[in-house]
Amino acid sequence: MSSVLPHRALSKAKRMPPATSASYPRAWHTFLVAFFALLALSGCWAAASPLMSVPDEPSHAIKAAAVVRGELTGTVTAESPFPEVIVPKWVALSHELTCFAFQADVAPSCAAINLVDVTQETSVSTSAAYYNPVYYAITGLPSLFLDGKVGFYAMRLVSAALSCLLLASMFQALALMTSRRWTAIAAAVAVTPMVLYLNAAVNPNSLEIAATGAVFANLALLLEQSGRARQSVTTTVWFTAAAALLANARGLSLVFLLAAVVLAVMSYRFSRFLAVLRHPITWIGATIIAVSTAFALWWIATVDALSTTPFGGAGSTFRQGFEVTMDKTFEYTTGLIGYFGWLDAPAPGVVLWVWATLIGSLLLGVLALGRGRALSAAILAALALLLLPPLFQALIVTESGYIWQGRYNLALYILLMLTAGRALDRTLGRQWIPTMNRVLVVGLSVAIFGHLAAFLWPLRRYVTGIRADQFWIDMVRNPQWQPPFGWIAWVALYAVILCGTALIIYPGWPVAKKRL
Repeated sequence: MSSVLPHRALSKAKRMPPATSASYPRAWHTFLVAFFALLALSGCWAAASPLMSVPDEPSHAIKAAAVVRGELTGTVTAESPFPEVIVPKWVALSHELTCFAFQADVAPSCAAINLVDVTQETSVSTSAAYYNPVYYAITGLPSLFLDGKVGFYAMRLVSAALSCLLLASMFQALALMTSRRWTAIAAAVAVTPMVLYLNAAVNPNSLEIAATGAVFANLALLLEQSGRARQSVTTTVWFTAAAALLANARGLSLVFLLAAVVLAVMSYRFSRFLAVLRHPITWIGATIIAVSTAFALWWIATVDALSTTPFGGAGSTFRQGFEVTMDKTFEYTTGLIGYFGWLDAPAPGVVLWVWATLIGSLLLGVLALGRGRALSAAILAALALLLLPPLFQALIVTESGYIWQGRYNLALYILLMLTAGRALDRTLGRQWIPTMNRVLVVGLSVAIFGHLAAFLWPLRRYVTGIRADQFWIDMVRNPQWQPPFGWIAWVALYAVILCGTALIIYPGWPVAKKRL
């Protein structure tokens, strides 16, 4: 026995060498590439999508402009079902820009509203009045010194930058792990076109998604490196910031924070979690997270932030709400991959096929090869994605009706992808065969095609409208609407960014050592 144990320990050490100081330049390179690539792609979505073309974006933009001016909840009046806030008139007019909403055959050119020289303040209602103000305090800053369309685009870019920072920290944490190939692939699959689309809008859903991924990845890295004498300050700061922001993103974000922490801890031995707790810097971060969580709970309890105006189906029972939402489980898949506009521009079937293939391949691999704690975490994440949405909807259906959408599942989806990647990495370790290099190239190519098709489809809906008498060629010969600089410029730039990112990623990929 004594002769076997050292041999096993040595073998394990060869499979999983400890991170060295050389890992950190690579991690920062990963962070910068991920941040600028994601921000550029999200920026293309922000510029090419008509203003106020994302569900509830007008309400969120009004809330953001109000919060940065010190008005956190607004004033209840008899004239409006929602509280009213005081904002510049160009912000208040945002609802007037949605004349094309829910009408796939109507182009955004119907919104012929002049937003110039309308900076005087006015009162307007917003359905987001009672939402947690943290996200809005950040995204509303540009409205203090910019106005009109420029102000709206600037708020979109600030929101995109915030989410892209958190997603980049997720990829940076993965780059520092000893076994990371499959988790990095899974993380890339997790960034669907819908994630980039939401990044490019004034909507706290994007912060919730990005922060969830960052919490899991950075906590997993802390657990993996728990045996070190000193804990990484950078990783702890990212984990703390992501957790604090996630706690205050949306009403249900605290549940996603708990899920991310539980799944990360579950993927490793509990002794590693106890080792992390022994570092003093952990308790500094934990204190900040506790204060942030306490504020989120206080806000929900004081302002009643979870209440909504009743929608269709209000009065249904808990059982009815659960069954109806469970029946729609696979319908919500479209919302994970691409359900653009005001639910009037779902991604085409080929885009859904691309991600179904990528996601299905990863999950089948986990079921076939995964084992131990990491497999259990992946299974639990899958059950959470399956059962939590029906449960959430059932709990509020009697008073609020059916309000659930597929995009609300994205935080749980990113956890499923990350836990699936960790399960494969924990099983396969550093094993790789040359054939997988070719698979990686094919996967990158398919993903590029899927992202580009997903970007082009809603542009067609806006440039010409989806009508029987409108065809692809009409985007060139008879456009009804154009984004700034024209739609062709944004499609070309999007394609260049996608291909350029792939060309940067592949040569630096640990498996790309041999010519194909």
